[in-house]
Amino acid sequence: MSYAALHLPALPLTCLLAREQADFARPAALLSSGKREKSAILYLNEAALRYDLQVEMSTTRALARCSDLGLYDADEKLEASAKIEALGLIDSFTPDYEVTGPDIFLLDLSTILFASPEEWLHQALEEARRLGLPLNLALAETPDLAHIAALSSATASSLRYRTKSEIRVLNELPSVHGLPLSMLNRSSAFPLPEAKVLELWGLKRLADLVALPRQG
Repeated sequence: MSYAALHLPALPLTCLLAREQADFARPAALLSSGKREKSAILYLNEAALRYDLQVEMSTTRALARCSDLGLYDADEKLEASAKIEALGLIDSFTPDYEVTGPDIFLLDLSTILFASPEEWLHQALEEARRLGLPLNLALAETPDLAHIAALSSATASSLRYRTKSEIRVLNELPSVHGLPLSMLNRSSAFPLPEAKVLELWGLKRLADLVALPRQG
């Protein structure tokens, strides 16, 4: 495994939850600027996604679906500070890395020696506890596979905070073909503006997109 990708899901929101020592198991949302009754959802934590909430949904509609939804306003300075801390962590893994999005980082591990992928993942996640943020970490043979796998906790090793921090290390990389197409919109590295149209055509997952015949 020559590449790793580290993803900090909903970083602008989770850094606020960490600062306030909020319960990560409680649904939470980061709002757009402006009057609250006219605001929309910018980011959701994993607990909020279980209520079928979506980014760009109006705050009023989101509260109708989940009355216990915690609402937060952005703190750009706090987010910038969290990114600096994340870069410090990544630099301790390898100096060969690339910031591929606002909340995802690609690491070149080709010059790093480790006994096994599982050992490296576990050690890296242990060191990541100092961030105090939920994250996904995936290893793969290519940059794209690592990047896509890190977008979901279903295909990546992970660090989560519930009653206490929990580390989950995958022994092998699951297939990313089962990921929904909407997952790609979580990363600017894989823009798929036609995702909603493709879903109307019956394409739901990455495997459906890969199976399409190539033109030319």
